[in-house]
Amino acid sequence: MMGGVLLASYSYEGTHRKPFKIKYRRIMRSMWGQVGSIGLEEEIHYRYEGNDVAASRLSGYLIGPLPIDPTPSGNRYNLDVLYTYISNPNYLSKVYEQLGFHPFDLSTVVPEHSVATVRTEIDVDLANMGTDADLPGIVRNGHSISLYYTDLLPEPKTIFIEDNNGMDTYTYRFNDTGWPVEITGNIGSIYGKTIIRYE
Repeated sequence: MMGGVLLASYSYEGTHRKPFKIKYRRIMRSMWGQVGSIGLEEEIHYRYEGNDVAASRLSGYLIGPLPIDPTPSGNRYNLDVLYTYISNPNYLSKVYEQLGFHPFDLSTVVPEHSVATVRTEIDVDLANMGTDADLPGIVRNGHSISLYYTDLLPEPKTIFIEDNNGMDTYTYRFNDTGWPVEITGNIGSIYGKTIIRYE
């Protein structure tokens, strides 16, 4: 809860400990990091293979041009994601088991294993969206994602994230027990590195 508004709710099937559906509202921040508002309710569905997320679909809202205006535009989009994994454990898997939710992203499920690839496609209605300069961005996990397309047509179009056809890849360095201690992500045109220390 924040300001009397429920930020996230979780739906489960049977005895499965991980949700098949999460409804949530993003906390919208200005470019200076200040909390501006609470976003519109969005919904994400998960499909599993064992304790790993095989696929997810996020139904969300485009937000007005970044980074100045974090206001939801009311234009909906669907973001479909497919995942592959390696056999080593995910560095947050034990924390997720204890808490029952992601420690810093309420809309995300932590898989049992470390992610190898993430394939993302977006379906968005580009009608009445104006020129490419006016096309809003999508915020996912706090990052601005660029949308690439060839034309504006009054019908839904499938477009890819960034310039890698929507495929992100991850490589790892592990400790002696097989847990990740370093993750390198090739996310579009961006390379990121995460260092992990266990206590």
